[in-house]
Amino acid sequence: VLIVARIEPSDNMEESRVLEMSNALKSYDGTYDELLAVHKKIHKELFERVSIDLDASEEDRMKSSEELLKLGGSNPALVEKLFDAARYNVISATGINPPNLQGIWGATMTPPWSGDYTTNGNLLVVVSHYLQANTPELMLPLFDRLEAYMEDFKVNARELFNCQGIHVPSRFSSHGLNNHFDATWPMTFWLAGAAWYSLFYYDYYMYTLDKDFLRERALPFMEQAALFYEDFLKEGNDGKYIFNPSYSPENNPANSSSQACVNATMDVMAANGLLRSVIEASQILGVNQDKIPVWKAMQEKMPSYMLNENGEIREWMWKDLQDNHKHRHASHLFGLYDFHDPLIMGNQDLIEGCKRAINRRMEIRRQDNGGIMAFGMVQLAFAACALGETEMAYDMLVWLGNSYWNNNLVSTHDPKKTFNLDICGGYPSLVMKMMVYSEPGVISLLPCKPVQWKNGTIKGIALRGGILLQELVWHEKEVKATLLSKINQTVKIQLQGIDKQEIALKAGEPVTVVF
Repeated sequence: VLIVARIEPSDNMEESRVLEMSNALKSYDGTYDELLAVHKKIHKELFERVSIDLDASEEDRMKSSEELLKLGGSNPALVEKLFDAARYNVISATGINPPNLQGIWGATMTPPWSGDYTTNGNLLVVVSHYLQANTPELMLPLFDRLEAYMEDFKVNARELFNCQGIHVPSRFSSHGLNNHFDATWPMTFWLAGAAWYSLFYYDYYMYTLDKDFLRERALPFMEQAALFYEDFLKEGNDGKYIFNPSYSPENNPANSSSQACVNATMDVMAANGLLRSVIEASQILGVNQDKIPVWKAMQEKMPSYMLNENGEIREWMWKDLQDNHKHRHASHLFGLYDFHDPLIMGNQDLIEGCKRAINRRMEIRRQDNGGIMAFGMVQLAFAACALGETEMAYDMLVWLGNSYWNNNLVSTHDPKKTFNLDICGGYPSLVMKMMVYSEPGVISLLPCKPVQWKNGTIKGIALRGGILLQELVWHEKEVKATLLSKINQTVKIQLQGIDKQEIALKAGEPVTVVF
């Protein structure tokens, strides 16, 4: 029996779309095999843009999912399988909308957390690998959804904070209004949303070099996000801005039961990233000459990142608030999730402070054998990878492989319970981050490759600057990378963080570099 169904969210329950949807189904004529062939052509091309080979044994590759999971998260065949299965899940759940918490497999009218878009971590992790995997078009549904709610985001800024610009709430689904607030979970006070999503807009440009997108979609969103901070931020006695109210999801200081706080480090890092990006984007397009001085002046007033008495980066940059490491989030490491915050990477004390914070968070997780919330560990691993903490990043990758997958290779929020799609984006993103990191003009190969992966190949990773890493092959005596650039440019190539050479890339001509 072939059942063809169409399901769409409704923005207006007064207006029925049943007849329109029914008529649309009539265009899907054919047998199951014929319908599958149309889908397969699209899915296969997306899926095969990136691939990984960790030199796993053919015997292990032939094992069932159940058998592989029993071998554990360090088994190369399982890493390969999870890399593929995770991407399969997310590609399948991306269409006119980005994947929500349960993707397209809710199976109930009352899914956990309403199966919504939880924007303070979950949604960002599930889409985190799209650009790396050279599937930028899969980011567009996210931008479409954000732009559909722009008027609601402006209402949030105006009615909740008396500010211009936009405020993206911590959760949304059928609307973009911020209505998730109570005494314990004051999510209204989370300020990083619009800034965080602005960084994805700008990153889309850095990967694709699509100036039309930058001009018509990215910069307008970023300008509205920056406008909010222009109104919201107020100077303290020391001339530095105070973020008040502020919120570090979903944690409270050790010496306070209130999650509503001041100067959450995540909020400050997100605002810093936004200001850097909106200035760069404006300079690329030659616009906002009147606004750039305003944004640069704001940068000078941003509070500096701080270390606590143990030398760890503070989660709240306010001396009276004590850090609380007994928590599943690691929001104060935000600046290391994706594009590395230069304010951290240029300061050895902050680098060490971030390493110590990662270790403290992991101490807590080890006490309860991993704890809850897979995407929190993914973000910890992103931060460890950014700092070149190879053993730590690999430990977390193994933990993610051990604890958060059902036998059908769909992922869970907590170890073996609560179906959730987040790490299906985060797991392949982490693997690719271990293999290569890029900024415009700089490519770092194998920055966090574990010693256990002695030989391997990964193909098809996209890099910032409009470059495709067609193939990266490594074994114990040689590393070889083949690069294809969209434009003429010179880039510096690093191997495991050590500067090696500058190479000239010509548009459309592959170049192979051997170490």
